[in-house]
Amino acid sequence: MGTGTMKTTGACYTKDQCKMNGGVELGSSCDEGNGVCCFFSVSCPCNDANVQVNNNITWISGNSLQSCDFVIPKQMDVCQLRLDFIQFQLVYLHYGDMDKVTLQLTQMTTGAYNIKVTMIKCDSLLKAPQGCTQHYKEKTNRVSSFNYPNEQLNNQQYSVCIDNNDGAKTIQWRPCLPYPTGSTTSFFITGKTPSPPPGKGPENCITDYVILPGTSSERYCGGNFTMVESSNVTPFTMWVNFDDAETPKELTPSPFIDKNTGCPFGWTCSKNPMKCSEVSDPTDAGFCSPPSGYAELMDNYNTGFCLEYAIGFN
Repeated sequence: MGTGTMKTTGACYTKDQCKMNGGVELGSSCDEGNGVCCFFSVSCPCNDANVQVNNNITWISGNSLQSCDFVIPKQMDVCQLRLDFIQFQLVYLHYGDMDKVTLQLTQMTTGAYNIKVTMIKCDSLLKAPQGCTQHYKEKTNRVSSFNYPNEQLNNQQYSVCIDNNDGAKTIQWRPCLPYPTGSTTSFFITGKTPSPPPGKGPENCITDYVILPGTSSERYCGGNFTMVESSNVTPFTMWVNFDDAETPKELTPSPFIDKNTGCPFGWTCSKNPMKCSEVSDPTDAGFCSPPSGYAELMDNYNTGFCLEYAIGFN
């Protein structure tokens, strides 16, 4: 691996190999001066929805207003792909019996993406354990849900693995500090109606939750994670489950309008003395307020989670 002057990483190739494969020299040497740090990048063009990735340590980028499929064929002796989402998290993808992996980036409303794709050989020490979507090897680090601290993403089921660094016996989890601007917590995910946050245990956390094996409650949800949770269960793992529902059925605004307020039944008019009934769509206009606890139980108000871990050897 090579590193350029702007902290952009590339793969170590000879000059001729780099040029032949369409790479760009980053300006630094590798392999004791016998190679160059070669930078490979592909982007999502406007006229082609399929882009093939053939080189190790390839950066893929594009405008999120476009949809694009990046096809990554399996190379000889490669078992995994590591995806580093710049400014976000990392993800490991396992080839298994497949001959290719397709990374599908669908159209969004704003922003752009920049992802580093690294091919990991089957005998590499960098390979993540089987079944691990994320793999952390540091003794202490932060683990956060995708898109944190912005709106929580739905339909997420994956595992996070923490390396025991040759002998660690315990792991501690605590909320990330400082909290995001304007927030009083770094743990804000859906629980179960009508249980208010914070939530713990399988009886309260049935839609969106994280599982920390061996901790006091194991399953956590809701709007707070204030304490330090410890576990001596190895291997150290976290299981994440976010369902595909945006709003629990029991919290969906009633289609029937209360003629006295102009709001769905159970909601209140928050713009008195103005009558909400005089507004064409008072819920969209912000004139109707939902029932108490509504925001905490809707995914589109939740920010996901960020937890710090530290492993111990005593």
